[in-house]
Amino acid sequence: MSELALNIGTIIFSTFNLSEFVRSHETELHLAISSRNDALRDFIILRLAESIESAAHSATDIPDRILLEIVKVASNHDIKKASSAVKFLRIFALSSSDCLKKLLAMDTFRECLTDSAKVEQIIRFSELLVDVASLDPPSLSILEECGCFDPLLSVFRKDDPLLQLNCIAVLKTLASFPEGRSFLHSKGIVNDVVSIISSRETNPFANLVLPGLLSFLGVVAALEPANYLGSVESPTPFTTCIGDCIRDVSSTVFLTALETVGFLCRHPEGKLAIAGHLAEPGVLSHVLPTLGRLLQNSPPELLTRVLNVLADVLRLPRSMPVDGATPLAHLTWLWLSRISGSPAPEAFKNDALKVFARVWALARQPFYDVRQAALLLLEAIMTEPWGITLLMDQAGFVEYLLNRSTENSLASEGVSLLPVKFSIISQAYNTQEKWCGTCPQWREIDEETLARLREYVRCGPWGSVRAEAAVAIEQG
Repeated sequence: MSELALNIGTIIFSTFNLSEFVRSHETELHLAISSRNDALRDFIILRLAESIESAAHSATDIPDRILLEIVKVASNHDIKKASSAVKFLRIFALSSSDCLKKLLAMDTFRECLTDSAKVEQIIRFSELLVDVASLDPPSLSILEECGCFDPLLSVFRKDDPLLQLNCIAVLKTLASFPEGRSFLHSKGIVNDVVSIISSRETNPFANLVLPGLLSFLGVVAALEPANYLGSVESPTPFTTCIGDCIRDVSSTVFLTALETVGFLCRHPEGKLAIAGHLAEPGVLSHVLPTLGRLLQNSPPELLTRVLNVLADVLRLPRSMPVDGATPLAHLTWLWLSRISGSPAPEAFKNDALKVFARVWALARQPFYDVRQAALLLLEAIMTEPWGITLLMDQAGFVEYLLNRSTENSLASEGVSLLPVKFSIISQAYNTQEKWCGTCPQWREIDEETLARLREYVRCGPWGSVRAEAAVAIEQG
């Protein structure tokens, strides 16, 4: 019966105008939201959220007592019971600045953002508002004026690693956009994080919070890498911490430190800023050889993340002009030599091919996640002019790429990776066209192979499908 009622409710909500429906059935909606029937309550709240999302002007028509009841649901100690209400409040606050101000003016809402509120409420409601600010940066000034994030910052500054870990996950979202970073700097949070990292050796619980802190600083440092990494002669505590964590493979922070290096290398400025530290005698000089060893011998769950880091380290920006990308291509070629563990320059080409062959072998493994990550790494390598050389020098690789049956036969999970493999071919073709004749030291694709790649790209990942008309003739 309850399922039938929910189906009828779905039809009603999709048929009637929200403003009219709320006005005429305010009492019934209020009773449904305040009821103990979780399914009914969540259904009503989510339908209201969907209605607001499809017509932002109707958000102001939500009566105060219904909004108040939804705030109460959002403050429930059980996050599962609160999730639908939190989603509604996020959509409501994003619909207009007036709706956000209306929410902030409610005593019940503000009570969840005071120092006397429960910590889980402070973090939950702060996360809600951080999401709003990240999607609508101008709203951050409204939130800052109200002091909405002060309780969260107070919780973070408590000497409790578990609380710090929960808070830093929220603060990381603030660090992902310029206005949020400026706010964090103004409040001294970035300096606080650096201070915690600097004193990690005297903190017995450092390993609990370090993954979050490194990830947070990686986001902050992405746009100002030189300032946060320091010079080779005088590395910052952040850089030194990354190096120390990567030296200890058994550390719980090890993978986060590796992924922070990859994150910094996603941008050209990051590659250039970290280059000196990755070379001898930099504090990160062991990182690339470590990645090489892990590539050769790691369990599947670790291997997937290692492949993702390598893709970040070796990928060139597609939109970057050749003149600007050439120094980066030489730099990443040098990095590949460190990854391969090549003992001498004359042996490097063969060692680079061994790395390439290893990645190709992983792209044909039965483990879906490993295969996908390996294919994405191959696509990243194809952004490089030297990647084209490896493509041509690896026997059988071009034929593997052009064979559309390979990934279809391995799609045991029901999701074919053929489009990912297609992106390797497409990227190789685009790189050849972009770099043609600019780097004579690296072998290019010959005309015959280029024509085959061009035709493959033209037909798309699934190939050309010829439609045949079938005519049925009725006898008699």
